[in-house]
Amino acid sequence: MDLGRLSGAELLEVLRAQERIKHEAELVELAVIAQLEARKVAFDFGAKNTVDLLRHGLNIGARDAGGRVKLAAAVCERTTLTGVPVEPAHPQTAAALAAGAISTRAAATIVATVDTIDDLVADDAGPLFEANLIDFARDHDPETLARYAHGMKTRLDQDGAYRDAERAQRRRELTLRRRADGSGTFSGELTCEAAEYVETLFDTLAKPRPDAETGERDLRTPGQRRHDALLEAMKLLFASDRLPTGNGCATTIVLHAELDDFATGTGVVHTGHGYAVPVAVADRWLDPKAKAILVLLNKTKGIEAYSDQHRLFTEQQRLAMFARDKGCSYWGCDAPIAWTQAHHVTDYAITRRTSVDNGALACTANHATFEKMGWKSIMHNGKPHWVPPSWVDPEHRPRRNHLHD
Repeated sequence: MDLGRLSGAELLEVLRAQERIKHEAELVELAVIAQLEARKVAFDFGAKNTVDLLRHGLNIGARDAGGRVKLAAAVCERTTLTGVPVEPAHPQTAAALAAGAISTRAAATIVATVDTIDDLVADDAGPLFEANLIDFARDHDPETLARYAHGMKTRLDQDGAYRDAERAQRRRELTLRRRADGSGTFSGELTCEAAEYVETLFDTLAKPRPDAETGERDLRTPGQRRHDALLEAMKLLFASDRLPTGNGCATTIVLHAELDDFATGTGVVHTGHGYAVPVAVADRWLDPKAKAILVLLNKTKGIEAYSDQHRLFTEQQRLAMFARDKGCSYWGCDAPIAWTQAHHVTDYAITRRTSVDNGALACTANHATFEKMGWKSIMHNGKPHWVPPSWVDPEHRPRRNHLHD
């Protein structure tokens, strides 16, 4: 068949025909599996059970094989020891599957959900519950069906839902594995509550952010945006002063470096957990919003200097800048106040001063990238302005963002 000569509607019809062929083949497969299971054919080939036989005979995974065996047992006719045929364990699902009204994936979801209902509830409401899921599956994909089925099961079997929540509570765990360079991997099992907090956080902080200057789309991958959202949330939490204190001190990221290393900008800074990072990288950790302190040590490990926690803007100073800037002050950015950080116009390391007349609001994205883009911030007539790089304006004329005025 020359698919290139078919119209869009004809291609879709071909795809639907293929889906019908696949569905019919899956029905045959389930019937064959049911026969293999009923006759215990696996033992004839030296396999320990039908799942094992399918794994090695079809070269599929154990989970896949187990699912096929379970579905075949649920929707195929059975026979008693005396050879009398018996209707399937789930006759409604079997009928819908045979009629092509639902897919095998949908049938597996329905069977699995109905089988987990408490027996006392299933005796009274099981058939009606199964019929409800079948009706829903006729017009929805298997993923949507799975969420709907769980919601209906929770309504129907409150005690079972409570037991599911208890199991999730027992399974909860989170592991952080650090590499030699200090980076790490996260893995774990979240309860529904924890997962909802995390996903809601991602909804807020992991959205794509177009470049404020060029309008270019956010080039970060979804995974990178989620990583950055988690980091941003940690900074916000640390800066909130809501974390428990340790030994009388606020929970703070502690960095330390030798004075000469930091002065040359070519050495390393060590984290509180002993990981070495380049000075240029660690310096970015000391942004005005971060709850971090840097201690500089001399050759004998005596303290030479340390960053002042008042490099952080106070609440009153931030409120004053809210009223003045009304949002991100960076040129051409319309980010609202809620998305901004307090930025030192002239770097704190130079002025050693944190004040409103040396502060400006800058959104998270622009605050992190403006220097790389070649922009500089200055104060002019008591308001923050931004000096563009040569490739934007060869004359470097300061610009004031008027989008919030």
